[in-house]
Amino acid sequence: AMNLNPDDGHVMHYRRLWADDSDFGTLQNAFTKDYINATVRSKPAKYIALVRHHGAGTFDAAKVWKLKRSNKSLLHWFKESKNTDATAGSHIYKYSTRSHEDDAIFTYDSGLIFNKKWGDNGIRVVNDGVTPHIGKDQDDGAGLGVSWSIGNNKWGIEIPLVQKFYPGGRFYIQGKDHGEGEAAHVIF
Repeated sequence: AMNLNPDDGHVMHYRRLWADDSDFGTLQNAFTKDYINATVRSKPAKYIALVRHHGAGTFDAAKVWKLKRSNKSLLHWFKESKNTDATAGSHIYKYSTRSHEDDAIFTYDSGLIFNKKWGDNGIRVVNDGVTPHIGKDQDDGAGLGVSWSIGNNKWGIEIPLVQKFYPGGRFYIQGKDHGEGEAAHVIF
């Protein structure tokens, strides 16, 4: 239904396309660029799988969660109000060939929350194990589709890492897809 590439030049932050009822990208580039298939995303789903891959053919991490309500589509989940506890507990399947302590999805063994909001910040998909690290009005959330200041594209980030704060407000993200704020880049 969706693919995020944090290094393709298009930023899928909190406000961009997550709750839109439209296609984005091409099937030909579905595994190499940001991609949304509106038809698939509009169908009811029982499970959600998140995969960290390197193009169309190799991957090094995958997790599957059972959604709390199997009669809802992924699009419906993203149109829900804030802080939606979406999964029935922790993942039901996990595969990983390597781990990264800063990876907000694959490091923590807990459920997923959709549309997490606090202060003027938001994350479209966050692992519940990361939420204790999220401070009130503090720009420290990590997951998929993040905006630290939802109304300002300057701090829109596709896939930030679990943050370690350094002088000067520098933050760590996967890839180069982010707003104008200063960032250090890595690719897992």
